[in-house]
Amino acid sequence: MNWRWLGQALLLTSLIIGFIMVADVKTSGRVESFVRLEDGTLLVDRVIDVPPWNSSTEGWVSFTAILSHKQEVGYEAYGVIVPSDGDPEPWMVMRVVNETGLSDLVFDSFEEFVWNRTKVYAWAYLDENQPQYYFELEGVDESDKYVFLFRGLKEEDRSRPILISVKEAWYEEKTLLEPTMPNLLIVVGVSVVGLYLVTRKPESSRKRLLKKAK
Repeated sequence: MNWRWLGQALLLTSLIIGFIMVADVKTSGRVESFVRLEDGTLLVDRVIDVPPWNSSTEGWVSFTAILSHKQEVGYEAYGVIVPSDGDPEPWMVMRVVNETGLSDLVFDSFEEFVWNRTKVYAWAYLDENQPQYYFELEGVDESDKYVFLFRGLKEEDRSRPILISVKEAWYEEKTLLEPTMPNLLIVVGVSVVGLYLVTRKPESSRKRLLKKAK
C-alpha cells in the first residue's frame, strides 16, 4: 500500500472538513412537529367525542390549535382522522376555520349560508368507503389560532369518538458541521495521521528483505 497517498488523502479530507466548519456552510433540512393546543399539549392521538346528527343538546364540537411556524419556508400543516372505536361505517364531518369564522358561525347558529361565506382551511369526511381521512390546511393566514369543528351525521343515540393528529412541517437552515470540540478533535486527529503518513520514511529494501528472511 502507498502510505503517502493515503496520508495525502487524509490531509485533504481534514482540510475540506475544516473549511466547511470555518466557512459555516449551511444546508436546508425538513423539520416536523406536532401542532399544539391552546393549553400547550401536543395534538397527537387526541380523542374527540363527536355528537350524532339528531342530538338535541349538542351541535358542533371543537378545539383550538395553534399554528406556530407559518412564517417558515415551505410551510405545511396536515393531519389524519380515524374512528377511535373502530366503527366500520363512520359518518361524520370535520371543518377548520379561524376564530373570526367561528364567531360568525356561532352567531348565526351554523346555518348553511354562513358556511358559504366562511373561509374553511381544511375539510374531512368519513363514511363506510373512507374510514380514515388525510387532510391539509390550505391558505393559512395571519391568524395563529385555528378551530377544528366536528359533527356526526348519523341518526343514533350516542356520541362517537374520533382520533386526530395534526403536524406542521417546514424547511430550516442548519449548519452542515458545527465547530464543536468533538468535530475539531476529529479534524486534528485525521490531519495528524495524514501528516505522519506523508512524512514517514519508507523502509529500505534491505530492511524488508531482512524481515522476510527472519
